[in-house]
Amino acid sequence: MKGKVILVIVIMMAIAFSALGGKLKWTGNTDLITESKEMARNGSYSLLFDTTIDKNPTSRMVSASIGGEITGILEGWLLDDPIIKPVWITFGNKMDCCIGVQFGNQANYTIRIGGTNQVDTQVPRIEGWVGFRLEFTGKEVKFYISTDNGEKWQEVGETDAYKTFNSVHLRNNENTGASKMAAYFDDIRVMDSDGNTALYEGFGSDVDPLSVSSEGKLASVWGTLKYLE
Repeated sequence: MKGKVILVIVIMMAIAFSALGGKLKWTGNTDLITESKEMARNGSYSLLFDTTIDKNPTSRMVSASIGGEITGILEGWLLDDPIIKPVWITFGNKMDCCIGVQFGNQANYTIRIGGTNQVDTQVPRIEGWVGFRLEFTGKEVKFYISTDNGEKWQEVGETDAYKTFNSVHLRNNENTGASKMAAYFDDIRVMDSDGNTALYEGFGSDVDPLSVSSEGKLASVWGTLKYLE
């Protein structure tokens, strides 16, 4: 019975995702994102969010809807360097539910929960790929960081302000324009609550690069949906 329940849940999520036609269509400042072969964590491609080409940088964000509200794990990786002092470089569900580098504390990674509230994780920034995870349980969201290539995930915060998620949100923001930078994101995944099944994954070893949809919007072609056996 348990296996059937799990399969039903996966099928329901598959139906929700299938409406996207196998693509996550980015909206927002899509002219600033491209696929890159320069700094891929795994496979051939990463997503380059480059504000150095922006003549009027303010609040630069892109997001992609994954359908209806669901529980599960949202994971993404950022190529970081403590020398760089951005205003915002974050990964999450939305602007008010994210984790990354923020102007209030540029020495450690921080969490943003609603408005301008920032929570210091006490995890120092590293040079290299840092992993961010948001686990939405239906009752709360828990935030995790990995600085050792995913060997360990450290829980760094939680809140019941958000319980489910429906999108992927990236931010590379320079309010003054004085700290324009290129940010590389990779291995973006939507997983089940156990973290065992990748329902969608982008910019990995078997994932196609960015493509342009018929509407002229950039769209990420993500991997094939995987079913539980």
